[in-house]
Amino acid sequence: PREERDAEEAKHPLVGADPHRVYIIIGFATVVVFIVSVLLLVPPMSSVEGGAEFIWRPTSRAHFEKDTQLMIRYRDFHSWRLLVAMAAVYLLAQTLCIPGSGTSLNVLAGCLYSDMMPGG
Repeated sequence: PREERDAEEAKHPLVGADPHRVYIIIGFATVVVFIVSVLLLVPPMSSVEGGAEFIWRPTSRAHFEKDTQLMIRYRDFHSWRLLVAMAAVYLLAQTLCIPGSGTSLNVLAGCLYSDMMPGG
């Protein structure tokens, strides 16, 4: 009987596996599904007026200022979706230890929400 059970476990690695491993796999899959679904629900930049003119890699201060105004307009139209998407990306980036991600997202959030915060 023991040999049969060992043979069955060899065929199916999750059967009889450590329950913590299964919980980790389920948790990871849930987080990935949540983040992907949040990011798919965010409207494209072209959904706001002038959004098609967004410059993804600004090379001058004028480009950056234009992109800032477009992002603020985008924030005004899609405030909750943008906030949830930024939080999801921040959590994913911090979980995967992507270098510089926290700083970049903090600068972006400061740029977008500075006029909404007192003393910002």
